[in-house]
Amino acid sequence: MPFPLEYGKNVLALTVVFMLLIVHILQILNPIFIKYDREPKDGMLSKREMHHMFRDLHEKISDSQINNLFHQFDIDRDGRISFEEFIYATAFFIKKSYQGKITPVPSDASSSSSEIEASFSYDDGEGELEEMPVDLAEQRPEKQQRALKFRAVGQLLLGTFLILVFSDPMVKVFGEVALRINIPPFYVSFVLAPVISNAPEIFASRYYARKKTRRSMTIAFTALQGSAAMNNTVCLSIFMGLVHFRGIAWNYSAETMSILAVEIILAMMTRKRILNLADACKIASIFPMSLFVIIVLESWGYS
Repeated sequence: MPFPLEYGKNVLALTVVFMLLIVHILQILNPIFIKYDREPKDGMLSKREMHHMFRDLHEKISDSQINNLFHQFDIDRDGRISFEEFIYATAFFIKKSYQGKITPVPSDASSSSSEIEASFSYDDGEGELEEMPVDLAEQRPEKQQRALKFRAVGQLLLGTFLILVFSDPMVKVFGEVALRINIPPFYVSFVLAPVISNAPEIFASRYYARKKTRRSMTIAFTALQGSAAMNNTVCLSIFMGLVHFRGIAWNYSAETMSILAVEIILAMMTRKRILNLADACKIASIFPMSLFVIIVLESWGYS
């Protein structure tokens, strides 16, 4: 019987898709394997390294379950897992977790897990988050730190100079935009000023967040929180001082109440240890909601 051509094409297509899927899985697992191959870096994973991998992936399994994985997939029984064995073990764990046959343990389930973590010095596999400039790479650490501090101070002074030069023209631009579109200048500055003034923090936090490690995410999160505290607390305090000492008429009750409410809400939401996409959407919605609150309060006579 002749071999159907269409059947052969389907088999070939499925084979190609299957091979692409395997390549994609390898591209995902290989960086993870390299990242946790720490002590020593020998192309193998020990039980402690495997434990830390599952911990950072928020898969809290017991030491006995780790031992079972090693016993099943450590073929040569040397107490370490090669990359090939790691692939089979990961696939097995995912399958059993999906079927509900592996039960996660509480975070404080066993003292032996804490002992493993205490005995293993771990830094997310990154070392320095920032790459050392090429012209300082060969210098001694003391000279590197001194040069970096001088450069940081120089960049801060340059940034201060740019603010002094462009802040007044920027305020005039906001006023002109408000005049041309016939809305109060406050709403233009409320929307545009944070984006312009916080652009460095936005790009820096995005850079750190793309690393997708706990350490880099902490830095990104701290930068955003610090920026919010700087703008909403320090700048508000300075503004209140100017109102008091310069005798400026107070017409900003609605704006101040909205800012304080935003700070309280963000402080409460960011106390969580784990933030997901839903939390991000809620936090992002606070900005337009605060503007809506100001409009409502002003319509009620708060000024």
